[in-house]
Amino acid sequence: MSQHEETVAAVTSRVLADGAFIFAEPVEAADEFDGVEVIVSFRGRVAGGRMSVRAPAELGEEIYANLVGDAEGPSPDERAVIALQELTNMVAGATLAEVFGTGESFDLGIPAPLAPGEGLAGTRVYLTTDDGHPLAVTLELAEGGGT
Repeated sequence: MSQHEETVAAVTSRVLADGAFIFAEPVEAADEFDGVEVIVSFRGRVAGGRMSVRAPAELGEEIYANLVGDAEGPSPDERAVIALQELTNMVAGATLAEVFGTGESFDLGIPAPLAPGEGLAGTRVYLTTDDGHPLAVTLELAEGGGT
């Protein structure tokens, strides 16, 4: 694993455990899986780019219930998207702090669902939760962000 891959995997595992009480470990690769994918863009003085998180809808619903405290409210599909938007935001912010230090600031966009077939090219890591759910996190980084 490259340094960025290790960082993304470690941060994702930590954020899932601390924020959603879900435990996940990095794996070498994962079979392709259907799921909800959310993307957030970011821009800072030293770098810009995008990050996406993809997970099965069932995992998104579990994250939603653990973050919000209940499983009521929006439809199951909406709960999965909302949860992955929040998770993507948390993972992106924490990853950028790990990679560039807490002295750098970044403007994060609003996380949004990624259209099917529209993927990112970049550092991709796969994780599996203790319940066997796959998770894919991609970091697309461009040095020299320009804010």
